[in-house]
Amino acid sequence: MRSRASTGPSRARRQGDPRRARRGVRPRRDGSARADVRRARSRPRRRHRPVPPCHPRVGRYRVVSPLVSVLKTLFWGSLGALAWTHLGYPATAAAVARLRPRPVRKDDSYLPDVDVIVAAHNEEAVIERRLDNLLGLDYPPEKLRILVASDASDDRTDEIVEAASAREPRVRLLACPRGGKVVAQNAGVRDTDGAVVAFTDANAAWAADALRRLVSNLADPDVGYVCGQLRLEAADGSNQEGLYWRYEVWLREQESVSGSVTGGYGSIYALPRGDYVDTISRSPT
Repeated sequence: MRSRASTGPSRARRQGDPRRARRGVRPRRDGSARADVRRARSRPRRRHRPVPPCHPRVGRYRVVSPLVSVLKTLFWGSLGALAWTHLGYPATAAAVARLRPRPVRKDDSYLPDVDVIVAAHNEEAVIERRLDNLLGLDYPPEKLRILVASDASDDRTDEIVEAASAREPRVRLLACPRGGKVVAQNAGVRDTDGAVVAFTDANAAWAADALRRLVSNLADPDVGYVCGQLRLEAADGSNQEGLYWRYEVWLREQESVSGSVTGGYGSIYALPRGDYVDTISRSPT
């Protein structure tokens, strides 16, 4: 029987070493203990779960529906149009007015024959006051004629105008069938022959020098349309203009300085007769 060889005193000392009682502690040469450091095994990478074809993300690439692209285009296009209307265009108009102004060659001595046309429908409450205001303008009386184009008024409008015409031959009434304001204005232009036609509303009032200042701009042959500035006032004379209205007035001033007006005021504007365009084919007979 073979006996096991002795391990010797060194092995016995290691086996009896109390510092090896704790797991994972290895003795150092200086007698201190050191914990074993084990490397953690690297975890395997997670594989992406398969994505169904209907999901908006397939793999690492995103699939965008054509409808989403159209909606995005409409949204950003609409936002850009609003920004241009309220920010871009006013800034551009102000810059053009400052960098490239086009002054008008006005002539205060230019006093052509003018026909002022008032399109009215059931304006008995204000028409007499409007006629008195026009007859009091600072303009040569022999060169001013006033035509009221009554758009089928069924109140006392026609009666009041005829009474004023009996007192003042410069005032005339043109009775029109119901067709709207523009149709009545077209009929009034065809029924007059002045070199300049001016338009106003029955509920408006002009300053005494308004007509002179309007036609002085038409002395410039490059000017084909001129409008005045509309002020909003209450019956007691108080100002009724809000912030947005003042912004509109400022914007039209910038356009005017640069030689263009995109829109006028229906209550005060004038133009040479040859530049008036009848855009409505139907007309009263």
